[in-house]
Amino acid sequence: MNFDEFVSDASTVITAVEAPFSAAVMMRLGKIKFSVSTRAYNSLSRSTSYRWGEIETLNSVSDKQFLGGGEDDITLAGVIYSHTGAGVTRVDEIRDIAGKGQPLLLVDGRGFIHGYWVIKSISESQTAFGFLGVAKKQEFSVQISYYGSSPR
Repeated sequence: MNFDEFVSDASTVITAVEAPFSAAVMMRLGKIKFSVSTRAYNSLSRSTSYRWGEIETLNSVSDKQFLGGGEDDITLAGVIYSHTGAGVTRVDEIRDIAGKGQPLLLVDGRGFIHGYWVIKSISESQTAFGFLGVAKKQEFSVQISYYGSSPR
């Protein structure tokens, strides 16, 4: 990690830790802020897998050997309403950041640092269209996967 990356990551942590509740920050993923005023998620699900190798044995059930941790994924799902001022470009901002292919520091609203995560997928659904075809309701889902405790 070079100095500029360190300063950028440190400022993200400091911002999230300084006043997580005053800004109603639910979570930060790099520079992506999940909050009531920007893009609030209404569900968070986490899936963790573990790797097991199979050892073939003669005339019995195969033995298993623990190989370590596997994937650790979090899915954030939420709704953005355009009348709240959050804007319909909030999901596109996530896409732009994901397209850079960089691991992002995940910090929750309490200031707990969860390490680095990568964005694996983004999906959205727009409904209730208004003037000029602008969606009044935008549902989104972001799947992230654990990268490690530090960028390589």
